[in-house]
Amino acid sequence: MLFPGLFLLIRADLRRLAVVLAMIVGTVWINRIVRVSVGDSMSYLYHATDTRMDHLLIGCIMAIAVSRGIPEWGNRFLSRSAHAATIAALAVSLTASYQSPMAYRMTVGFALEPVLLGIIVLQSIVLQPALLQA
Repeated sequence: MLFPGLFLLIRADLRRLAVVLAMIVGTVWINRIVRVSVGDSMSYLYHATDTRMDHLLIGCIMAIAVSRGIPEWGNRFLSRSAHAATIAALAVSLTASYQSPMAYRMTVGFALEPVLLGIIVLQSIVLQPALLQA
């Protein structure tokens, strides 16, 4: 219920909206780390909105980034080698998440993996013709 209102209030300024969403994502990451350190259950950490909404917001931030155009510095992430490296980084993170569910998965994994997935989706969209020719 919170986000539609936020989007309506700031829809005219996508840059500001992305910054606000990034700040909320950072707050969720800190919240999740605190909750892991105080010993909240894995079930709560996995299912609660306050510990998982960052995944949706990262998708929103990626959509805003795509709609505004990829900045010049972002082009270095849009190559076949960067695509392979991002997939490898995701594989390493998923392996670490499997081996250490509470310590890694609920903190670093849940922060890093949606970002990597967003980058992979963006790379796949941009590199689609090149990937199909490979």
